[in-house]
Amino acid sequence: ASAAPLAAPTVTSSAPSVAPGAKAEVRLPASGSMLVSVAGGESYLGPDAAGAWLSSGGDDARPIASIAKLVTALVVLDAHPLADANDPGPTIAYTEADTDLYDQYYVRGATIARMPDGLKLSLHDSLETMLLPSASNYATAIARWAYGSDGAYVDAARSWLSRNGLNSTRIVDATGIDDRNTSTPSDLLALGRIAAANPTIAAIAATQWADLPAGPGN
Repeated sequence: ASAAPLAAPTVTSSAPSVAPGAKAEVRLPASGSMLVSVAGGESYLGPDAAGAWLSSGGDDARPIASIAKLVTALVVLDAHPLADANDPGPTIAYTEADTDLYDQYYVRGATIARMPDGLKLSLHDSLETMLLPSASNYATAIARWAYGSDGAYVDAARSWLSRNGLNSTRIVDATGIDDRNTSTPSDLLALGRIAAANPTIAAIAATQWADLPAGPGN
């Protein structure tokens, strides 16, 4: 074996020659309205002051349907916050009036989930049962549990929207069935950011499958 020192290595490098691909095209809808934001991309996408990258159809208020249930979840969690995504929270003992909501929303053609007599669920599992299948009966029952009545919930929701700067959003019930539940694309974009920052909502939204304790519904 030789102990002689080795000569300094010679390093040769070259940049790969790859032609850039075609610019991606995002097709915007021909009807309705749309607002697109890319999280973390503000520094190079150059969004406008509203945080939008692409938009179409204006920023008029339109019915939001079951997006209202996302507001319901956030407003309920404002009154009964969970420590983290794994915190079950308080247990909700559903009443006979709550179970009657199943039939009431069934005849209206709304999406519902089973609510057996005497059902008790944690707040976390209740929100999961409301959000994943978009169960209107759970939305109303949870809102009433948290605030005592439909009217008190609506008042709390409007106060929460105002505190969070969502001044173009209107809530008249917990389900979104009523077309007077409205919002604008810019408000919905802001609402999505608020929801993504909530660990409970973010974890439920990322759920790929769930065995709902109440069982499947309509």
